[in-house]
Amino acid sequence: MGGNVDTLSTAGTGRAVTHLEGGHLAGARYTHGDDNERADPRGEGDVKMGRQAPKPNGQRIARDRRFCYRGLVVRKTPMRIAQTSIKDLVTDPANTRRHGERNLETIKASLQRFGQQKPIVVDASGVVVAGNGTLDAARALGWDKIAVVRTGLEGADRAAYGIADNRTAELAEWDDDALAEMLAELKNEGVPGYTDDEIEELITETVDPSFGAVGEDTQGRLDEKTKVRCPECGHEFTT
Repeated sequence: MGGNVDTLSTAGTGRAVTHLEGGHLAGARYTHGDDNERADPRGEGDVKMGRQAPKPNGQRIARDRRFCYRGLVVRKTPMRIAQTSIKDLVTDPANTRRHGERNLETIKASLQRFGQQKPIVVDASGVVVAGNGTLDAARALGWDKIAVVRTGLEGADRAAYGIADNRTAELAEWDDDALAEMLAELKNEGVPGYTDDEIEELITETVDPSFGAVGEDTQGRLDEKTKVRCPECGHEFTT
């Protein structure tokens, strides 16, 4: 299905579903301008949203920002990014993710070099739901404001989203060959989070793990020459 995608939060629950502008929601019900819910008059279980839909009597329904999806009254809530004073925000005291010194230094380096490229997520009280490390790093850099998106998630959904936001990134895997190739190209510019030694090690291991660097003792044994005697003529030679 095509169309513009908006985020919709269920009134009073903080849950969200997806709204397809000009598309269909399977099994959806629409809400009339008088807030009386009625089933899809076509009996197909699909209702076109974001445009006038026909009433059973053939009249048109005024476009409304509310409708019903699977029995839940839904209100259209477009995502809005706002610059917010850092002094009005607090990190989540129940955050299960810890940010060590190296992690924070990496976030700071990223913010200094690239700026803030994605907003953090905060609740209605200004408590961070996702992006606690970014807030700490921005505060350490002396920033006055930071870009935020406010979420309507509450209770268990709010806590679960905070965990899922970290867990989904944690479950991703690197393509080591592609990463090594890209790091090699960016070696002169540097990449926040990687030291020069780490980049060299990754490149070396990826090119051919069997030719990785070895210690002095191992290298010494590899350099030793061995005497070999020919069983036929008795001639000795070294290899």
